[in-house]
Amino acid sequence: MNAVAKLEKMKREELVELLMSLPKRERAMCLFNVEVLRAKIADAKMVLDVEDDEEEVPGNNEGGSSSSAPVVPTPVTPQARKVASYAQSPQTPDLSSRGPSATASPTPATPSGSSAAITFATLSPTPAPAASTTYTIASLAKLSATEIVRLASGNAGVAGLPVPKADPLVVRATDEFVDDLMGKPVQMQKQQLGDKLWRVVKAFGIKGAPKITIALLDQEDLRSLAHLMNSYPAVLKEKALLVQAAISK
Repeated sequence: MNAVAKLEKMKREELVELLMSLPKRERAMCLFNVEVLRAKIADAKMVLDVEDDEEEVPGNNEGGSSSSAPVVPTPVTPQARKVASYAQSPQTPDLSSRGPSATASPTPATPSGSSAAITFATLSPTPAPAASTTYTIASLAKLSATEIVRLASGNAGVAGLPVPKADPLVVRATDEFVDDLMGKPVQMQKQQLGDKLWRVVKAFGIKGAPKITIALLDQEDLRSLAHLMNSYPAVLKEKALLVQAAISK
């Protein structure tokens, strides 16, 4: 509270409440680095401003049908471009690196193409399951947004994937939306995507939508997160619930 008071005079209690939802490591960085704190305060202010605007415009804050309708309108999903950039630096070691002893492994060798794709989940500590795994919404939600989009875009080749194929028109609109954001400062990118994401999370009926929105914007690739929001809302909802559970601990 003292640190925030030096940089911000308004809504200090609300700002501190949002900052306290950050992981322990990031909270510590806020105390030891003024610039980090300043950036996090800006993120929190953005969420508070969006929340204020939402309360003023609808005129009815009951969980009616009017607020949930706008959830699907803004498609977001540019995944192909991200796949190319991440796949350039795969981190999964080849089984052949073990030399002749590789034959002793009881598990069949994974094709080189999938090993590169597995490293795509750089934001998730949990490696992607093999292609033969039967997925559920809950298991997908534990992966990074980038990995979820990668799997979903190749739906035809993945067994048991519980999500529909993305609409090509939605994908194209998403690409255009995110491409337009790329020429702007990171803070503005988060603000514009966060405005849409916060409304979607709130429409799910999940408590703590502002905190969840900030956490998702900080943890996930923005392009993949936008695609997840518009093409795979069921997975986004499950991921938001996981974030909510982590914040409440």
